[in-house]
Amino acid sequence: MRLSKVRSEHGSAPTPNAMSNEDNDIPTRGGTLKHQPFSSTTTADEAIECVTQLLQQCDQENRDLRDEYSSLRDEFTNFKSLAMRVLPKASHLHSTVPPTQPRPSLSLVVPQEPISIQPTSVQLTSV
Repeated sequence: MRLSKVRSEHGSAPTPNAMSNEDNDIPTRGGTLKHQPFSSTTTADEAIECVTQLLQQCDQENRDLRDEYSSLRDEFTNFKSLAMRVLPKASHLHSTVPPTQPRPSLSLVVPQEPISIQPTSVQLTSV
């Protein structure tokens, strides 16, 4: 890909034409791919090559992100298994409440009896 096709996010001041094409900019991890309309001198082969390179770059970014996701998922799985081995032992030391039930509150709230509400009929009147 030619360097003229990719501009950094910190490039020069935008021209009026570039400002109207901001919606066509493509954010990437290394910067932003700016909209570059093909001139009349651009051949179909050059356009295809440019698009192919952009697709290859996106594919590489997707592979990198997938690898990062896999790595983070493995780390989480290892952490989870370690935590599950340690936490059940520690939870028996502090409380006998099973982990599926909420722990008792330490606040001094007086329990109240449930209030029974009886349904009443409501008549609608037209205005």
